[in-house]
Amino acid sequence: MYYTIKNDSIFLSMNHRENQPWRRDIIIGSTDGTWKTHLATSGSAISEFHPLWFARVQDNVFILNQNEITKNTSQLLSDCIPDILRVFQHTEQPLFWNVGSLDSFFLSQKKSIQK
Repeated sequence: MYYTIKNDSIFLSMNHRENQPWRRDIIIGSTDGTWKTHLATSGSAISEFHPLWFARVQDNVFILNQNEITKNTSQLLSDCIPDILRVFQHTEQPLFWNVGSLDSFFLSQKKSIQK
């Protein structure tokens, strides 16, 4: 399933592959194409937080296979995550996300388009 939401100058997309139920690919970017972020979260339980296992902003990879490859990854990601998605991060561990809540968020948006 693929969902897209446009919010002013930002778009949010989430891909939930049926053959990989533990994975969510989230694309965040500007509608004018000046920047784009790709986050991939892992985990299959609905109500728990799960580690981010891949993150790329533009061409810069910050996390690969759950390993931070820069010293300030949390801050770099926080700088590019829109406020609308911040509520899904773990308050004490910003590289952990509530996957079930992300699903609910995308499903609840009336502007979302399912392909």
